[in-house]
Amino acid sequence: MRPLARSIFALSLTCFVLAVIGTTGCGKSSGPSAPGPSPLTRTWRMGFSGIPPVPDQTVAVNAIFQWATRADAAIAHEGVPWDSLLAGVPPDTLARRYLDLMRYYRLVAHHQIVFEVDPTDGLSRADEDPKLVAAGRSIAEPTVRALFVRWVTAVDTIVHPEYLGLGSEVNLVRAAGPSVYASLAPMARQAADSLHALHARRPDLPAPKLYATIQVETAWGRLGPPGWQGVATELADFPFAEAWGLSSYPYLGGFAEPEDKIGRAHV
Repeated sequence: MRPLARSIFALSLTCFVLAVIGTTGCGKSSGPSAPGPSPLTRTWRMGFSGIPPVPDQTVAVNAIFQWATRADAAIAHEGVPWDSLLAGVPPDTLARRYLDLMRYYRLVAHHQIVFEVDPTDGLSRADEDPKLVAAGRSIAEPTVRALFVRWVTAVDTIVHPEYLGLGSEVNLVRAAGPSVYASLAPMARQAADSLHALHARRPDLPAPKLYATIQVETAWGRLGPPGWQGVATELADFPFAEAWGLSSYPYLGGFAEPEDKIGRAHV
């Protein structure tokens, strides 16, 4: 699958399942007007990403207009702007670039914002972000981890997402690149601790629910080491998570049809 198409699939599914396991206040389905049983409570929210099917601004805008009326949430799955941060660009300046689109999602389309910060290589989970690699830097460095903390703080305080992700497909990172995982997990915890301290000092700021995502086929042993792998290690290493997103590529797990996977996404 092309990288762009893969990203679209991963983002929409992550947002969808994140709401299933992380949201307690769910929307309600329309109930009967006459007296009768209580209306059912909807236990899921559906969201989409602003990434277009082709790299064309007109197509992107039209796509957003089409799904915005059908979605409950909007997701931004973004790599860390490592090159700009290393060059000294203030994180607040970079975070403000998202404001216009996020304001549209929230004020016009009435969507919750799910902002997933992906600090490693989204297309090769064994590796660090290509921008860091090109600069000869690593998330193993305390100064680089500090930049990550500053970045997620800027996203938190400027974008104000309802959900803020601090790691993507972390179990696949652990399976494919254990040395990367060894730096990713403590960096995410450091960021979470910093955000918790910030909101303790500033109760006036809306606090996002922090989360990370796991890769479903990896947990089931269908992508990576065979056999049931579970997510016990990830639950222990990311204790701050108030929700967990599920990222799934069924075709990589050997599922030819969607119905083949029914019941297998439970982790």
